[in-house]
Amino acid sequence: MKRIGSTEYVLGISASPKAINAVLVHNTTDGPVILKKFHRSRGRGDTFGPLTPELSDRSSGDSSFHVGEYVQRPDSMFLGSEFQGSGDFDSAPILPDSLESGYSEMSMSMYESAKKFDIELLDIITECKDAGYDEFRIAFTVGSTFLETEEILIGGDESPSFKKGRSAKKDKKSKKKKKFSLGNGSRSSNARMEALKEKHPGEVDEGKVTFLPMKSKKEGEQRSLAVFTKAFEPVGPTIADIRARKRPLPPVELFDTEFTLYHGLARAVYLLSAESVDSPRSNTYEEGRILFVRAGVGDTIVMFIEGEELVLFESLRSITAIDPPETICSRVLLLQDEIGLGDADMVVLLGEERESGLVESFRTFFPDTRVELLRSYLPKHAGDGALALHGEAILAAAVTLRVIGSDLHKKVFPPVNFLPKDLLKAQFQLPFSWQIAATYGVLFCTSLFFVYRYFAQRHEIELYRYELSHIPEALIEANVKVLQSRIDSLRAQTIGYLTSLDVLDSLLVGSDAWSRALEHTADVSADVRGIWIERWSEDGDFLRLEGNATDRDEVVAFATQSNATIETLSFSEIRGWPVYSFSMRRRIPRELPKAAVYLRNNVILDNANAPAEKDQDSVGD
Repeated sequence: MKRIGSTEYVLGISASPKAINAVLVHNTTDGPVILKKFHRSRGRGDTFGPLTPELSDRSSGDSSFHVGEYVQRPDSMFLGSEFQGSGDFDSAPILPDSLESGYSEMSMSMYESAKKFDIELLDIITECKDAGYDEFRIAFTVGSTFLETEEILIGGDESPSFKKGRSAKKDKKSKKKKKFSLGNGSRSSNARMEALKEKHPGEVDEGKVTFLPMKSKKEGEQRSLAVFTKAFEPVGPTIADIRARKRPLPPVELFDTEFTLYHGLARAVYLLSAESVDSPRSNTYEEGRILFVRAGVGDTIVMFIEGEELVLFESLRSITAIDPPETICSRVLLLQDEIGLGDADMVVLLGEERESGLVESFRTFFPDTRVELLRSYLPKHAGDGALALHGEAILAAAVTLRVIGSDLHKKVFPPVNFLPKDLLKAQFQLPFSWQIAATYGVLFCTSLFFVYRYFAQRHEIELYRYELSHIPEALIEANVKVLQSRIDSLRAQTIGYLTSLDVLDSLLVGSDAWSRALEHTADVSADVRGIWIERWSEDGDFLRLEGNATDRDEVVAFATQSNATIETLSFSEIRGWPVYSFSMRRRIPRELPKAAVYLRNNVILDNANAPAEKDQDSVGD
């Protein structure tokens, strides 16, 4: 396989009503390998269930037959989809009038339950990044549950609308080689889109339709198979919801379908097998006749491909992988003989159950045809048997080949992408979390503020310097000593005032032990909220405090800061609020007031100076 740009790691995701399956594929030099496999059950709502309610209240005269998810028409043949190759059989459910309202309500509930799988998708992305895979691309696919097909015939006797607008110029174009086309505005698909909308009014989104070319049965007609998603497909709403919530989402490459993937893979298997063995057939799409059969637990898909064109497409809902392989082979042979397809150059098989038996049966029923297993051409796991592909995981692995495929895969796969254009645009993501961005923003604003303050103060300094420069130098030098003396005088006065204020404070507050104790207790009670003192009493050298608190921790905090001892603590509930009653006591310090200490120090100094003065007087005498 050839690497393409930054597509070294691809996460393929297959969405079904019951679960989300994903595989992480690494494109190595030896080919793509599966690194991890994921399975998440759908977290929103239940599964879809039957598309129609139970017809338990039918009258005894009804002869309708219920098969799988559909109600058979009373006038149709049993298993009509297998015996009508023209695709005119309408498989839509036919309901009695009494059940139409119930069906519409159930359709809305189905739409809501299948709408999004953002929780599961973000969980898978987070697990990939936790495993060390930070950069990868995402490719989505959906199975037949979310798909519809319709055969479109343009030209011939069956399309009056085509005849009306037909011209000689269009006749020349019809002879050119048919190509795959999307129904999103292409001129070549306008007529097919109009025909599709006539058959499915109000159900077709032009951006989610692709037309696979089919081999014409008559000259002048154009056949194609329209593949389009149902209204309740969950991929688009999921991606739009994640981006609307600004959640990080890796680049989304494409949104493909089960039918188009199998169409391309079958042709890729044909060409790759021709390169691996000595085969006389050429490696061109025009010469290959391929029969593809996928036996699933819900239905069996049969495609007969000749070159780039489909000859037959059938979804057999009455035949599943649970049926014996011989039954599947016989039904395919019956379908082949009915339409007159002829022999195929290769049979490509894929089975969700009893795959080995299915291969042996087809080799027995088709002895002259090469039988290949599609699974052999999908990405291999990295050596762990637990990563073997089953069910919807096969689609998840197949869609990764469209992103990391070789030149061969680029040619065989139809250019299908059902993602809207606005979702294909790259989403701008910060390389870091919003917390880091907020921190950078705060740092930037802080730096800007201090830079502004620096220049503002520098401007003020320059203004002061300018004012000072206009003062005469003689005046400045003459007043230096005067200013210094004033400064010294002001400092002496300030020191005296501060000393006097300290003495005054000691005289006004805390002049004795009792007032200091009350002062300290009041300060602590103000710091501790939710506590109040109801009673103060002196008990010798101790101060007894009684009060209430709204929390036990507040009582402990008050006792700790007051250096008190808790004696009693009781609990009561008043008007639905807890109240803790307590009693504690603390020692009252017996210290001299600051005023007394100050006066005592002055007396000591006076007494110390008195003998020195007497000695000087005696010496003088």
